[in-house]
Amino acid sequence: PPARSAWAGLGTPPGGSVLDLAPAPGGVLYAAGTFQTIGGVAAGYVAAWDGTAWTSLGDANDWVYAVAVAPDGDVYVGGRFTEIGGVPATRVARWDGAAWHAVGVGFNNPVEDLVFDASGRLYAGGGFRIVGDNSGLGVARWDGTAWSYVGGTGVDNYVSALATDGDTLYVAGSFSTLGGVAASDVARFDDETGVRALGAGVTQVGGGHGVYALALDGAGRLYAGGSFSEIGGQAADHLARWDGEAWAPVGGVSGASGGSTGVMALAFDGAGQLYVGGSFTEAGGVPTKGVAMTDGTSWTALGSGVTNGRVETLFVAPDRPFLYAGGGFSDMGGVAGLSFLARWDGVTSTAAAPPPEAAGLRLTPPAPNPTAGAATLWLTAAATTDVRADLVDVLGRVVATLYVGPVAAGSPLALRVDRGDLPAGVYVVRVAGAGERRTRHVTLVR
Repeated sequence: PPARSAWAGLGTPPGGSVLDLAPAPGGVLYAAGTFQTIGGVAAGYVAAWDGTAWTSLGDANDWVYAVAVAPDGDVYVGGRFTEIGGVPATRVARWDGAAWHAVGVGFNNPVEDLVFDASGRLYAGGGFRIVGDNSGLGVARWDGTAWSYVGGTGVDNYVSALATDGDTLYVAGSFSTLGGVAASDVARFDDETGVRALGAGVTQVGGGHGVYALALDGAGRLYAGGSFSEIGGQAADHLARWDGEAWAPVGGVSGASGGSTGVMALAFDGAGQLYVGGSFTEAGGVPTKGVAMTDGTSWTALGSGVTNGRVETLFVAPDRPFLYAGGGFSDMGGVAGLSFLARWDGVTSTAAAPPPEAAGLRLTPPAPNPTAGAATLWLTAAATTDVRADLVDVLGRVVATLYVGPVAAGSPLALRVDRGDLPAGVYVVRVAGAGERRTRHVTLVR
């Protein structure tokens, strides 16, 4: 195995940039990008890594920008292509393990990002319109039958990144409205409350100001990275956190390792440490090229970072101590020939307790999720109260009771969901107490 806390490759380097990574059951990792070979295998822009070797899924006819795995294990990709595996598919497609399929009529321009919510609905973001429809732009939802614009009309420009905590969709890019609601470059949407702005959003005037990356920490706080230098009226060098009420800077990055300065990728490990990728030569005052980590207090360089170019995507394995980085870089960590895709050994994959919450009941997202073993959620309460926590299946049946008893004020309580003999699928962790109810979705896989 590779040395701990060092960069290593995954077979022969790709023949082009890796732009997105996504996990699947059984430790499989899917990669998408501009490459036509990877690991010495001919693979047109999308491939699968089983921990030992790469496998082609059938060539696309143009670049693939995004890949996401559905709760049922099917793989969805988005990008510039209009055909994949010999099947016509207009910039979005589904792989069922044996063949490719079109996903509705598709889009007129590239798909930049894909994400699933806890109900298994697929969201796509980019600068597109639904084919044959000019009523909206930039962000759409697939319900299994047809595409529709989020918020009714989508955004007024384009979307670069999407994230979800299971129920709420977060949308980022370069826009001034979502669903007709004023929102500067970042907003949220759910079916119950509709579209809401996140404060004033990006507030700088002129220059590059897009938001390119989103991630949620274990306490449900949203982190945003991009090319902005001011957000919510606060100075923030390309990286900020939304706590539900206001934006605050998070260290920040400066300099440029490839292209203009910016944060392109964000990922959290199980200990709540944040990994940041992009184009920069300094993070939180620490010299580092293109990739860095912060524990919320200090910053750490991950080796010497990229030789040149930038990191476009980061992914922390849910059950293994690995951080994967993809992008347009030539070398990583001073290792010659370690181009476009690399793995850093030594991250923490188990969930850590969040800080105490200030008010009400708070239930963090499960980690890891999806899981083939066990996932941990943390419950906090502002005042000592009795609660009941159950695991519920899609039919509303309680399949396991996770906890019954008191939760002390300000003391996080760990709730553990064990895969055990339960069938694979999406389940709901339901917590009730003090007249409140909180839910989170967890996906159990084989």
